[in-house]
Amino acid sequence: MNQADRAKRARLLVDILLPTCALVLGAFYALMFQRDNAAPTVDISGFQAGDAKGFRYRMEECWSNGKKLAAIGWVAREGRDRSRRSVRVVLVEDEGGQARALKTTLLDREDISEHLNRQLGDKLRYYGVGFTASLDVAAADPAIRPGALHIAYDEAGTRVLLPIPCRVGAPQ
Repeated sequence: MNQADRAKRARLLVDILLPTCALVLGAFYALMFQRDNAAPTVDISGFQAGDAKGFRYRMEECWSNGKKLAAIGWVAREGRDRSRRSVRVVLVEDEGGQARALKTTLLDREDISEHLNRQLGDKLRYYGVGFTASLDVAAADPAIRPGALHIAYDEAGTRVLLPIPCRVGAPQ
């Protein structure tokens, strides 16, 4: 096999391999973010609704339109600085009460820790009390229906559903 034949084979391999890799990466990217946009249903039947005793929380910003839904705030359990817990923002639909989870990220907020120290009179360092939650409403499947946002807080058997002052209307 001469050099010209090898060059043709290499070119043919590149012509086939490059588009195939692009398709595989594109499919991977689409599937990877599909889960974030799906707003999966979650079971909140074991959560105690509205009992905020022993919790401090606040919604700092919340907005929604036909394309996006976002919430920013914080939540802490009094006297618990480091704990294994699950915190996520859920949309509880008005019709039927079905809960849909938003993509929720916990943030370390030194300002909130200091605020809690002043309010509670303790010296604990509250970790991961901040959160951001978001949803691509336009890509959600099935479609988002009107409802209210809540913080689903789960820690060692304590499962509380904390209401936050943010309503979500039907997407336009």
